[in-house]
Amino acid sequence: MTLQKILKFRKYGLYRYKYMLVLYHERPKSMYSAMALVPPFILIWKAKQMYNSKLYKHECIHHRQILELFIIPFFLWYILEYFISRFKGMKHYEAYRNISFEKEAYYGENISNYASRPRWYGFLKFYN
Repeated sequence: MTLQKILKFRKYGLYRYKYMLVLYHERPKSMYSAMALVPPFILIWKAKQMYNSKLYKHECIHHRQILELFIIPFFLWYILEYFISRFKGMKHYEAYRNISFEKEAYYGENISNYASRPRWYGFLKFYN
């Protein structure tokens, strides 16, 4: 049975994509479609995103960032940048896009093999 057929019948599941383990849980009212968790896991909420290669590149970049900084410092830095942007008066989506990790991930998702290149602490280039 193909992944597409499985998704028609299941509202949740665990799938494998390259080195990542994809946790799928249908949640149609979600604003975002995916989230990088502790490597090798990513969480996807929308079935149509299961085949989106840009999304996987984006999440691979986040996995590399998590491995560079380790888990707790990565998430603390991520949340701190978000709240600093919100404190500056930015709205939610604008503050989310202003996070240096997200800037690097959105930049790298359009470049082939960006996640596999050794760019240690590449997100610092996007920090402002």
